[in-house]
Amino acid sequence: MARSQEIALFQIAQVSNNANKAYWVFSRQQIEFILSNIPSTSSQLKSVSLGEIPYQNNLIPALYLERHFAVQSNTVDIREKYIVIKIPTHTGTIQRLAIRSIYPLHMRPLDFSTKETTPHNLKKNKEDILGAFTDKNEELYILPNIPAILEKLSKNKK
Repeated sequence: MARSQEIALFQIAQVSNNANKAYWVFSRQQIEFILSNIPSTSSQLKSVSLGEIPYQNNLIPALYLERHFAVQSNTVDIREKYIVIKIPTHTGTIQRLAIRSIYPLHMRPLDFSTKETTPHNLKKNKEDILGAFTDKNEELYILPNIPAILEKLSKNKK
């Protein structure tokens, strides 16, 4: 019997409309809040992978995963939003950060009878994923390694 767990998915913005859909995957427990109507300072994320956005009177890191993995996108950003997630740090604390998305967040059970695959649509930084899987419809699910990405991008900013 296959085990099922509820996960959070948001679609990866891609150039090709012919390709099967691809999604960033997080656990449902990681999702804290969805932000929209962010001040224009967040526009820096259109050209870089890591920026900051205001959240609860603080600035938190904001990631543009498509830019980090060099996924080409021709999608207009009119519905841009940020999904605030929680990740554990190596010191045992919880860090909040935002992931830029132009698509709605979806919750659904994930069928663990998926098969492992290689995410061919990622053009760089493939070492920054924990895994990639396809389902029976050949839709792609990618688990990004957020702590590793943050560490790499933070070092590059210095």
